[in-house]
Amino acid sequence: MKRSPLKKPDFIQRSASCLVALLLSVAMATAADKTAGEHVLAEVNDVPIRNTAVQESVRAYLLRIGHKELSASRMAALENDILQTLIEEELLYQEGQKQGLVVDEAEIEAGVLRIRNRFSSDRDFEAALAKAVLDRETLRKGVARSLLIKRIWEDLSEMTEADRKQRLQTLTEKATILITPTDSGEGFFNRH
Repeated sequence: MKRSPLKKPDFIQRSASCLVALLLSVAMATAADKTAGEHVLAEVNDVPIRNTAVQESVRAYLLRIGHKELSASRMAALENDILQTLIEEELLYQEGQKQGLVVDEAEIEAGVLRIRNRFSSDRDFEAALAKAVLDRETLRKGVARSLLIKRIWEDLSEMTEADRKQRLQTLTEKATILITPTDSGEGFFNRH
């Protein structure tokens, strides 16, 4: 995807914004019950993927690349890609759980510490958590989830590209994935 050059915010502001977006993404992935009334874009084996999760991931991506917005067609493509990624991550997370994989406490603590260390003080870290409407336990759950997904991705990355695609295809075929139609009656994204 070719990007047009835009002025990026200063490093400190961008880093803090990216971390807040990261915290929001973790919150969205681990707090489905708090957003029960929200629009569901897809379900993966009865686990909802909500519009908020897609929009927070879009915001995090835009912050990472230093953009505030994209053209309507690029934004639609980005939202489709992110929804597809969230579906794949949920499939991988469920597969990890099915395999009985767990992330040990030391890994979770190290992940939380990496996030904490990006802030200049505990006060700034707590403020970012509060802004994301996120507590430490939800953050820990989100970190554990991310680490489990990462572990499954690492296993997949050791495969050939053909084997990796086949494995993802098999997971997709075994799953019940429902995509909520848009107002036009078409799915949120086109599956090939």
